[in-house]
Amino acid sequence: MDNSGICFRVKRKISNLKNEKYKREKVKYIESIKNDYKLIILGNQKTGSTAIAALIGMRSDNAVALDLKDAITDVSWQLVQKYKVGYFSDFVFKYKNDFSKRIIKEPSLTFYKEELDLLFPNSEYIYISRHPVDNIRSILNRLKIPGHLDGIDFDDWDELNMYPIWRLALDSTWLGQPKGNYIESLAYRWCVASQCYLKSPNDMYLIKYEDFTQNKVETIDIACDRFSLPKLRDISESQNRQYQTKGSSEIDPEEFFGPKNLEKIRKICGDTAEKFGYHL
Repeated sequence: MDNSGICFRVKRKISNLKNEKYKREKVKYIESIKNDYKLIILGNQKTGSTAIAALIGMRSDNAVALDLKDAITDVSWQLVQKYKVGYFSDFVFKYKNDFSKRIIKEPSLTFYKEELDLLFPNSEYIYISRHPVDNIRSILNRLKIPGHLDGIDFDDWDELNMYPIWRLALDSTWLGQPKGNYIESLAYRWCVASQCYLKSPNDMYLIKYEDFTQNKVETIDIACDRFSLPKLRDISESQNRQYQTKGSSEIDPEEFFGPKNLEKIRKICGDTAEKFGYHL
């Protein structure tokens, strides 16, 4: 056998050993977290979830994962899980540092609650809702995209090029929803995320963004009581900290979206929004 054949066999053996080591370490890790308690905070992007999670963590003096930072740059993982070409346990193992925190907030996990239940059967959940018109407007403010356009080319927008994972938020087809323009896609996404709560409301604690903004400290204290978390630290001076870029909440929705796009949101989200007490 020539040298190239020997090198190939050695490389394959090393690769197999690495794979076996990975499998052993993953199995050991997954087994070790089965009894872990996690408070997992779900909901669509731009619902105030970062502030709520941070304040609950601060009030109760618990470590919090505010978004899975390393996963944000990895567009593939959501599609890998959605189309069942990979294991959710691989994703959790890969980002085990974030999943080591007692409180975990990551909007993208909203679409994988069943998988979370299997890996963390002792966990409890908070779902954060926000009026769909305000929620979609806030997302577009974050992406610096106006709301009145008929459609957009993703490559034309800097934020979508810098953070490709946001492109999934503007594409409803991978969530099994009809293809539409960017407004329709965001509306469908809002509805799919909402079903996470509506399918099992008794298993999740609902916080409405609108209630939180009216009385932040009280909302956090009630949540801490609900999950038997101690109220150890004063959050009164931290309650108005801006964790993410503030949107233009004062703008008139019809001015921002235009009548045609606003009607798309009403048509797609109307029935689901009513179940949360939102009127469109």
